[in-house]
Amino acid sequence: MRRPLALAVLVLAAALAGATASAPPQVAGAADDIDPGSAVTSSDPKAMRTSLRELARAWSDGGGKFGYPYWSKAQQRWRTHEITAPMFREYVTGYRDRLVLGCDLLDEVSVDEDVARSVAELVVEACRRRVDALREQQRYLGDTIRSAAGGPDVDTEALDASAADHEAKAGEAMEQSFRDTRLAMDRAQAALDAADFDRLHEDAFL
Repeated sequence: MRRPLALAVLVLAAALAGATASAPPQVAGAADDIDPGSAVTSSDPKAMRTSLRELARAWSDGGGKFGYPYWSKAQQRWRTHEITAPMFREYVTGYRDRLVLGCDLLDEVSVDEDVARSVAELVVEACRRRVDALREQQRYLGDTIRSAAGGPDVDTEALDASAADHEAKAGEAMEQSFRDTRLAMDRAQAALDAADFDRLHEDAFL
């Protein structure tokens, strides 16, 4: 059973989580409309800090705390053959379902300050991209499981081609999600530094 998506996502997540001093990447989607070097100062620093903390809390409640760690660990165990693909798919489904509600939580955070609003746009987009990635990963696993099971009426060649397509889409969407959260974190930390406030935890939007 193939594992390139699992390895690629784990490497990317580790690299992004540790890249605290790197320049914000140029990404598509929401980030296209935001200059990484702008809006690092706020006319209302206290409101900004409150909104950023609320966004971080919503991200955690919506999947960061009770979804991502379990999915990530399950992915490692699946990659090392400790759990089966059907079992890993259950973790993927659970994380996806939690994030669907998590995106709603992020959308419901009231943000009236410009810096926090730009961060909110990025994390909401990142959440939606991650849901897309998990849906594609579900499809990839489904095709892979059916292909491995085989049978006289199973077109394994077609299933393998479909799995490869879903795998590529999952990787692209997951990478976009991580990039948007990294950019959101860079924006938030720079603004908090400028206002002389404590930073968010570096994994606040992971």
